[in-house]
Amino acid sequence: ILGGALPARAAAAAAAGAGSGGEVVYVRGPVSGLPDEHASRRERFAELDTLQPGWTVELRRKGETVDAVFYSPAGERAGAYANARRAALAAHKAGVS
Repeated sequence: ILGGALPARAAAAAAAGAGSGGEVVYVRGPVSGLPDEHASRRERFAELDTLQPGWTVELRRKGETVDAVFYSPAGERAGAYANARRAALAAHKAGVS
């Protein structure tokens, strides 16, 4: 009964841009490269490079908010800042740079 409704709903969501993750505000790059309008984030996120150099971030606008997605120095997606910080802290403690 619902077999046809679910794919149609998924297609509608994709067409509306729900799967795109929002408008890119800052293309994936170094934390230190965040523009001045995101200076408070740049300062807060700088700890990642202190713990483990090479972290990158991408900012995306989702509605009225801007989300940050982090990538490890190896290029692996860490997601939110809390996940990135945990990974950077673990690498720092393990002596990985």
